[in-house]
Amino acid sequence: MLRSEGNDITIIDNDESRLGKLTSAVDVRTILGNPSSTAVLNKAGVGKCDLFIAVYPSTQQETNIVGALLAKRLGAAKVLARVNDEEYLSADNLLMFNELGIELLFYPERIAADEIVAQLKRSSSSETMDFGHGQLQVSLFKLDENSPLLDLKLSEFVAKLSKEELEQFRIIAISRGNNTIIPGPDTVFQYDDMVFTFSRQEGVSLMVKYFGQSTVQVEKVMIVGGNEVAEMLAADLLAKGIEVKLIEIDHDRCLKLN
Repeated sequence: MLRSEGNDITIIDNDESRLGKLTSAVDVRTILGNPSSTAVLNKAGVGKCDLFIAVYPSTQQETNIVGALLAKRLGAAKVLARVNDEEYLSADNLLMFNELGIELLFYPERIAADEIVAQLKRSSSSETMDFGHGQLQVSLFKLDENSPLLDLKLSEFVAKLSKEELEQFRIIAISRGNNTIIPGPDTVFQYDDMVFTFSRQEGVSLMVKYFGQSTVQVEKVMIVGGNEVAEMLAADLLAKGIEVKLIEIDHDRCLKLN
């Protein structure tokens, strides 16, 4: 993705076969060696890079952290590192690593679990994005033939809302065909419109009602596979009072999860 935007990319890895696969797929410069070695980092020219991204496999978290810290010390403008332990993502630890020079730590498995939980919470809309730790959301609703908004002007719809309801959400845009519309008072809602809204968390159920969406109350979840994502997801769902059944082929892993 970065290369497609015209960036010059250098990849450091101590596995020659991985580097070979990369060079056959994308135009990048490769350096064979330990990414936490200062000699290797200097050879790669890390001191002149705009961005250093440490994404070694999750079993080698220390390599990512050490590599990122060294890269910053050697002159990299911005550094990011993948981790595999939620402890590193606590507010105190994030602040400590930020002071050391690592601008962003990320845990892909945690991100995946959070995304699944977010989708379960809002099963009536097709896409959502959270802000302020879930207190605010941008949501996307598709208007079908059952939507009460069809053929209404925005001003007519707003007139139906109480003052308290108006404080819960705003309609910010409409995607219609290949056009994006910033709605005004006279904008008329049409069938198949994709409506973007900005709301407080408590405003989601209100939008579901007015947009004619049906919701599914999630009470029981079955998860197939007992990997890290499944473990975090199950813990999150159980904490919300949702019944979870997890299927895993490895007996010892089942016992650990249980």
